[in-house]
Amino acid sequence: MTNDSPIDLEDANRTLEPLSAKERILWAANTFSEDLVLLSSMQRSGVVLMHLFHELGLGNEILFLDTGYHFFETLRMRDEYMRRYRLNIVTLYPELTIEDQESKHGKKLFTCTDGQPECCRLRKEAPLLKHLAAKRQPTVANGLRRAEGGMRARIKILGPDLRTGGFQLSPICDWSTDELRAYVEKNAL
Repeated sequence: MTNDSPIDLEDANRTLEPLSAKERILWAANTFSEDLVLLSSMQRSGVVLMHLFHELGLGNEILFLDTGYHFFETLRMRDEYMRRYRLNIVTLYPELTIEDQESKHGKKLFTCTDGQPECCRLRKEAPLLKHLAAKRQPTVANGLRRAEGGMRARIKILGPDLRTGGFQLSPICDWSTDELRAYVEKNAL
């Protein structure tokens, strides 16, 4: 996949719609190569996608954003999945430590309504976008599902990522909560 070979999103979604989640990920891996990454915060849908990457034998990066505010159990789970499935989990960190950020802004940003967007930008968005800038056409796989409602109810399997000029892949967008739960139980995730 090169920048001079554009993707027709309508055609791609027609191709992807009847496929299984695993087949959708394989299509994306074949289409985007190492530019395909998975974003996971170790929640249920992310764990399912990590397992699918493992089953496909993909060495693509799985990005985990360490905001500095995770529970110890979340970090332990990340490490366990990396060992158990030999996944290429890359942990991204914000530029500032929590202490430096609080000192710079004079408060704990995440605790005030007016500071929460800036906290998320500094601790999640900035490190992610900095990492993705090194990719030609980053394609970020995510666990968004239509069953979650709201704006997600209309999500396409493959869509543009306006932040990067690449794409967002939602391979389990058509899964119900029961299907997600069943996959987790069946595979002892």
